Amino acid sequence: MPRYLAAKAVEHATNLDWSRRKLAEFRDKDLPHYKLLDRLEAQLADDAQTLRGIELALSEPAMRWVAEKACFTLNANLRDLSEHYIAGLLQQGKEELRWRQLLLKTAHRIGLTWIEDILVRLDRDLSIIPARHRDHSIPVFFAPPNQHLSVLSLPGIFHEFGHCVVSKHREIVFALEETVAEYFDSERHKLGPMLPAQRAKRLRQIDDAATYWDEHRLVEVFCDVFASYTCGAVNVLSMVDLSRANTMDPYAVDCDYPPHATRISVSYLALSAEQQKGAGVSEVWSDWQHMAARLTVTNEYKAFCPDALVVRLATRCVELIG
Repeated sequence: MPRYLAAKAVEHATNLDWSRRKLAEFRDKDLPHYKLLDRLEAQLADDAQTLRGIELALSEPAMRWVAEKACFTLNANLRDLSEHYIAGLLQQGKEELRWRQLLLKTAHRIGLTWIEDILVRLDRDLSIIPARHRDHSIPVFFAPPNQHLSVLSLPGIFHEFGHCVVSKHREIVFALEETVAEYFDSERHKLGPMLPAQRAKRLRQIDDAATYWDEHRLVEVFCDVFASYTCGAVNVLSMVDLSRANTMDPYAVDCDYPPHATRISVSYLALSAEQQKGAGVSEVWSDWQHMAARLTVTNEYKAFCPDALVVRLATRCVELIG
């Protein structure tokens, strides 16, 4: 183990030196990401201190566990720096910088004024890294290179910005968890007289349904509502398109994400009454309901995503945004 840790320390020292040189090269290119470079250089200075601590700990056998833990942390930091940030900075061409400018303006227009810069990477599906080491000011935004050609997927940009909101305001997650807990507590209290075995079975079903709504699924619901709230009715069409393009049953609950049927519903419920009455929205919603009516709604879906809970979640999300 001491030899392994010593070898890792040498590897990290080499990686730190390489990372410093790359950041210096980006400075010379006069990219507009100077705030990001400031933060990355500050992180490298902290990482250098961590490396010195590892080297000192290696000389004391009793402190090698400290060196091992610090080595793991440093390895994660440098991998994140290389895979997400240096790789992204290497790709900064005209298209990425155009998207950066557009996304920054959009973020500020919808109230995300804490965002100071955005690193855009046009090399994968829509997604976002909303924060780095509790710093929410410079997200990394991913999109496919043909993103500008897909009108129906544009509301997904607002969905991703929703992740920035949740990442910064963790109280949103706690509020949604409370909403779920209150709903299923009320379901427990509604249980009438029944045999002990039947009661135990029903309580297990309620517990399973409550457990289904973990943080990841609640965050996705919030981001869907956030997209409708900020982007408008077109998000409902976007969510229907997402479901139609996906071969998964819209009522399936065996996925890390909420079922498509639930995501479409909360997106629609997030709209104002006036927006819901709009010709385009009412038509899309009606078509979706007719299509969904031809499918089998499983008992699992009814238990995990009852209409009353879906309405409560959508309503609570709108309240939290407003």
